[in-house]
Amino acid sequence: MKKLLPIFILLFFSNLSAQVIWNNTYSKPDSDSGNAVFEKANGEYLVLGSSRSRFNTDYDINVLLIDANGDIVWDRYIGEIGR
Repeated sequence: MKKLLPIFILLFFSNLSAQVIWNNTYSKPDSDSGNAVFEKANGEYLVLGSSRSRFNTDYDINVLLIDANGDIVWDRYIGEIGR
């Protein structure tokens, strides 16, 4: 069974008055990075990143869907994690 692990990304969102609405960190102890965040029309956020476990020298693509409150809706890896 695969275990879902979030990547290290610090997200924070503010309103027009620069007040922080929410912030979250999504991380695991290996080599991870966030590359892009896209806001969807329904207020959710699609986060693209890369991940490399200590057992694998290749990077994998990580895609997260975050709801308007900063909670993970789903988390997907594209590649071979933990070879």
